[in-house]
Amino acid sequence: MKKILVVFLLSIVVFSCKKELQKQTNLIDFTPNKPTAIVYSSSIPEIQHLFLNNDFFNTFKNTKTYKNIQQEYQFLDNIKSENNVLISYATVGKKLAYLLAIKTKNTQANFEKEEKQQYNGITYYKLKNQDAFTLIIDSTLIVSSSAILLENLIRNQKDNIKCSDAKLLKLYQTNTAKTAVFLNAVKLPTFAKTILPTSFLGSKGWMAIDIENKNGILLSGIVSSDNIPNTFIQKIINTPANESEIATVLPKNTTTHVSYNFEELSNTTSQFEHFDKLLSATSEIASFTTQDGNLCAFKVTNTEVLEHLQEDSTYRNVIVYKNNYYKIPTSIINYQPEFACFLGDFMVLSKTKKELQNCIAHYQNKTTLSAQSHYKNSKKELLQTAHIELVQKTKLLQNQLADNLNDASIKKVNLSNYPVIIHQVAFSEGYAQFNTVLLKTKKTSSNKGVTQIADLQLDADLAMQPQWVINHKNKAKEILVQDVNHVLYLFSSNGKMHWRKQLKSAIQGKIHQIDIYKNRKLQLAFTTQNEFMVLDRNGKLVQPFYKEFKNKNLLPLAVFDYDNTRNYRFVITQGKKVLMFDKHLKPVKGFKFKKTKSNILQAPKHIRLGTKDYIVIAEEKGKIHILNRQGKDRTKVKQQFEIGNIPLQFTKNNIILVDIKNNIQQINVATVTVKKIDILQENTNHFVVKNKIKVKLEDRNLTINSKTIELEYGTYTHPNIQYIKGIYYISVTDLDTQKVWIYTHKGKLLPNFPVYGKSEATITRSQKRILFA
Repeated sequence: MKKILVVFLLSIVVFSCKKELQKQTNLIDFTPNKPTAIVYSSSIPEIQHLFLNNDFFNTFKNTKTYKNIQQEYQFLDNIKSENNVLISYATVGKKLAYLLAIKTKNTQANFEKEEKQQYNGITYYKLKNQDAFTLIIDSTLIVSSSAILLENLIRNQKDNIKCSDAKLLKLYQTNTAKTAVFLNAVKLPTFAKTILPTSFLGSKGWMAIDIENKNGILLSGIVSSDNIPNTFIQKIINTPANESEIATVLPKNTTTHVSYNFEELSNTTSQFEHFDKLLSATSEIASFTTQDGNLCAFKVTNTEVLEHLQEDSTYRNVIVYKNNYYKIPTSIINYQPEFACFLGDFMVLSKTKKELQNCIAHYQNKTTLSAQSHYKNSKKELLQTAHIELVQKTKLLQNQLADNLNDASIKKVNLSNYPVIIHQVAFSEGYAQFNTVLLKTKKTSSNKGVTQIADLQLDADLAMQPQWVINHKNKAKEILVQDVNHVLYLFSSNGKMHWRKQLKSAIQGKIHQIDIYKNRKLQLAFTTQNEFMVLDRNGKLVQPFYKEFKNKNLLPLAVFDYDNTRNYRFVITQGKKVLMFDKHLKPVKGFKFKKTKSNILQAPKHIRLGTKDYIVIAEEKGKIHILNRQGKDRTKVKQQFEIGNIPLQFTKNNIILVDIKNNIQQINVATVTVKKIDILQENTNHFVVKNKIKVKLEDRNLTINSKTIELEYGTYTHPNIQYIKGIYYISVTDLDTQKVWIYTHKGKLLPNFPVYGKSEATITRSQKRILFA
């Protein structure tokens, strides 16, 4: 692009020294009197390759516009030539008509002609089955969609009237591209305003645009910088440009943004209060739109701007400020932003806190625009520094084209492989250089990432680890969570609250999903501190499944389904007592085990080995009971254990416990053999096992089976193992830095982790996505 500008500026000097235009006939002389656009190409095959063999253009092949263009230019297939070709456009009535010119030497035109007409003694013909006319004049083949344009050309040639637009001739003479477009900045066609950054360009003279077919479309152009309508742009034209960095803080879901980049703006004054002070500490300004609203951002070069803001709240440990000081011009944002936060070097401002929270979440999750492969690949085709960068999601471009071309079929085109269009403008010596890039996305593993799909808003702080449940109506995953005020919420995976229910106390342990009526409609069963209840998916009590207990020492609910027949057994433990109820909430008379000698440590566990059932109950004083369905001893564990704080865990055949000396003991439930399998570091309680996967976290060493991973220094939650579709996922959260780490059972960190999180992660899978809360 810089080379284009240098060649162009040098040619102005050479061209302006000529006293008159060249006398020989040139293709540029075969243009209408007041053209709006001119397309030059080195040959017809080149122009056909550029437009007909371009994947982007071909995505529109089923639209009315594409079919009309294909029909209108089908005559090109009847011209065999490698000569340069010029297609110019002018408005005739309310329509845009074309006029093609190509030298006849080494050119074959096999047209079917049906009407012979004459004008000023010159014969021209209408093409058969086409709205086009043709003639040969001055060794030049002419084809036009308008008889008026063609007759005007005949008159001009007879009167020796040639192209005399000096600015157009300068651009045409300096062109070195195989295909170029020249647009009249005063008479831009509507579609050109849609695909070019015209609001940031001058509105005088002509613009020259090189077109390149490179995995999409690349446009490089130059135009006078006179008459730029945007008053703010006029301030930055004469200052050196910087490299834009706004993409480092823009959320992935940004639909459009424009940034202004400059080293400094001198003598800045503004009618907007204190805006000049903000400008004096700024080197980049951006305005952007997300699904939540409009925002703006300023890359600040000193921290004095912070002195005029008041702390309001925090979100994810980022301070949100109240802004009553800086008033922002409507040319940047159309309302006065009330809140602000700092992300990296940028001060981001918005009307509401929700808009800032979206930015903060994407910034911390590393899902900003700068991390997206399609943006990074497109930036490689642009100048490193420019005064303006404009990025739009192609959905916006698509809708604008559909409206401007009056073609609703354009809105049905799938442009997912072309996610964004990027414009860039740089000013130099009275001219504006601009680039437009619309590239096809390369599908690589880097496109996979972490995206925050919901931000759950509770009335009070979180009290329980979020739990994923299944919506039996559509099989979607949903989130259950309780706050410190004992309110239970059900959210969809995208954050929509389905319902909230006030409970009397905190839920104990896990909530179980059951199908009590065997009709594939799922209910929620759990205990609180003194209640057992079952709720339907609307949060209503299912009768008769409610029972209240004296005192507040219920353990988590255990649900047994011995034969996977949905004949549930609900096991409720309180102190030393064990109560088992059937699916009608009647006591199971056949279960004989009633109580222990000391308090029960955790909910009983059911294990099935072959045809035998094992019910495991652990006492506070170290006794382990292994029972059958009737509550009788199936096997007796003679040894007693000094059980530590780590809950008992279970593999397929074994009970795993950690004693107070941090010995890991393994008890085979069938043979009742006890084996010491490991020892933990002193004072650690980070150990978990699931089937064949054993995980421990000692200091900052996370060991998954035999592989040890050294984590960052921090304070970590208990490791969590979850099995999802053939893969075990191990998660830990650093409470100091509030980062969540998720590994596979092979010790491989998931892409784009760690991400923000304040508690243990709960993982599930929905379609092709891994979800965690």
